[in-house]
Amino acid sequence: MDNTQIPKLLTTEEVSKMFNIPVSTIGDYGRRGVIPSIKIGYKRRFVPEDVAEWLRRKRDKSIEKSEELAVRKPELVEVGGKAYRL
Repeated sequence: MDNTQIPKLLTTEEVSKMFNIPVSTIGDYGRRGVIPSIKIGYKRRFVPEDVAEWLRRKRDKSIEKSEELAVRKPELVEVGGKAYRL
């Protein structure tokens, strides 16, 4: 037998509390692969490092999007003699 450490797995309820998101939503995210998870029997479990990496990717994507929006110049469209900013 090797000395590989088995990580503590998080339950759906624990992840739900971490993010203040309903348990049903976390379960759905796990089933759909939105948040990486493992199915053990009929229970879904989450590896803490996988959840942390998922959160980092979400944060990075959010930062990129907000930077893109900050740099984007507003586009003006004229409708009926009035100018609207998009």
